[in-house]
Amino acid sequence: KKIIDILEDFPPLELQEEWDNSGWQINLGNSTSSKILLTTTITQKTISYAKEKNCDLIISHHPLIFSPIKKIVNPIIISAIKNNIQIYCLHTNFDKTKDGTSEIITKKFGFNTFEKLNDFTTFVNLEKEISLEELILKTKLIFNIEKLKIFNFKENKKIKKIAFCAGSGGDFINIAEKNNIDLFITADLKYHQTQGRRDRELGTWTLKYNANPITLQDVDLTIELNDNEKESIKQYQQGEALFVCGSRRMRINVIVSDEELESFGSGGGL
Repeated sequence: KKIIDILEDFPPLELQEEWDNSGWQINLGNSTSSKILLTTTITQKTISYAKEKNCDLIISHHPLIFSPIKKIVNPIIISAIKNNIQIYCLHTNFDKTKDGTSEIITKKFGFNTFEKLNDFTTFVNLEKEISLEELILKTKLIFNIEKLKIFNFKENKKIKKIAFCAGSGGDFINIAEKNNIDLFITADLKYHQTQGRRDRELGTWTLKYNANPITLQDVDLTIELNDNEKESIKQYQQGEALFVCGSRRMRINVIVSDEELESFGSGGGL
């Protein structure tokens, strides 16, 4: 219950969109949890992995259930219930809250001063123009990726105004254009949202990045840590982390696959 109280304090459920279903997906009435699995999207493999690692609570970004159901036939739901696994999600409420998904991405780029284009999208107005090629290289270095999917690429275009949407931002392209955004960086675009854009000034690209080891300097971009917390993190072992939600702090063990654990580096983290 303490964990859920923390999650509902930051970000609050009332921030979610009307169509969304953030919050409890499967609540079996268990008031305690011994191991928690964190994931972006829940699949059958997620449930199997949670069972293997004896996790009894899954916290996901994307909801498992969107529409009301009259009967339970989804094998993921059935498997979770059979294995006594509860599921909770933070979706559009986490996207919209202060220090939410888009703000985290914006700060990861090193832009600590920004404005909101709408609830889901941030934008920055650079003091000095940057070339598209330079920004592409910077993005690849920051997120350790080899390729970007770019639409409406103009080789010599100079970038002054950049918008970020950590989710699927295709619905906000028109808003970006009306606000004279030069480049719109988002996680996903639908096929029809990428078509017929060659005569438009707005460039867009989708950013799907790998999990990277981050430094305390990276953490400082998004979360204010005191000196004691910084020193504590340095002593953490691989798989240990400081869980931060609003003003709350909690030391946790991260349960992931061996391959993912290797990507964390040799120490702990946040």
